Parts: sequence; C-alpha cells; structure tokens
Amino acid sequence: MRYCMQLYNLFYGPNTDTGPESIPVYFNQLPGGTSIKILNHAADLVRGNFRKYNYYEEGNIKHYGTPHAPVYDISRLQVPVHVVVSKQDWATTEADAINLWNHLPPRSRYELRTIDLDFFTHVDFVFGRHARRLIYEPLIKTLNKAIEE
Repeated sequence: MRYCMQLYNLFYGPNTDTGPESIPVYFNQLPGGTSIKILNHAADLVRGNFRKYNYYEEGNIKHYGTPHAPVYDISRLQVPVHVVVSKQDWATTEADAINLWNHLPPRSRYELRTIDLDFFTHVDFVFGRHARRLIYEPLIKTLNKAIEE
C-alpha cells in the first residue's frame, strides 16, 4: 500500500483529501474509462487548443469538412456552468478556470468557486473525503436553481 500511495502522490501531490482506503479502488479502476483518443484530446487541451478532437488534416476533412479541428464555440452554451477549481490542483490552474469563465456567455455563468485548501487536489474532486460537501452539494444547489429559473 505504501508504494501505491507514493505513486498516487507523485501524480496528484502529497497533500490529498483522498483516504488510503480509496487507493485500492482508484488503482483497480485505472486506466478504465479512458482511451488513447481521450488522452490525445487532453494533451491537445493542455497545449492550449480548445477545439474538437484533432484527427489531423485528412481525418479532419472527413469529420469536419475542414483541414483543422474546429474550435469549441462556448459562447453558444445555454446550460448552467458551475466552475470549481482547487488551488492545489496540479492539472488545472485557477487561471485556466478564470479564462474559461470569462469566455462563457453571461446566461451560463452560475458560479465560479476556488477551493483554497492545502489538501484538496485534482483527483479529490472524485475521491476526496470532502468532495460531497465541497463539490457535489453546491453543484446540486446550482442545478436546482437553474431548474427553478
């Protein structure tokens, strides 16, 4: 178990809200739910390309009718968006979250919130012991508010 925790901390940082009891569940699922295509798209996003999946020139022409993958037009969103970022997240920065927020249409901006805790990292949004209180309950309130409007 110690080696699993060390590997886990290498990717997500040493200060995590995930309890050791969740580590076997995490490693049992990894890398389930993903694919090379998803990893390629994520890498494209990390490079700052907020666009549809890049099939490269020939594939893009086939899928999109253009040699380049189209950029996502988030100004057309009409759903409530609840953006939450953690200052300890190694995968997404607060600047990324603010940039996304600033590009959302006003009708979609429901909440932008930063979790400023030393122990809450990227993976804690799913596996953290406090995810229910910090993420899920506020998100449900946002969704209920949107339904009422």
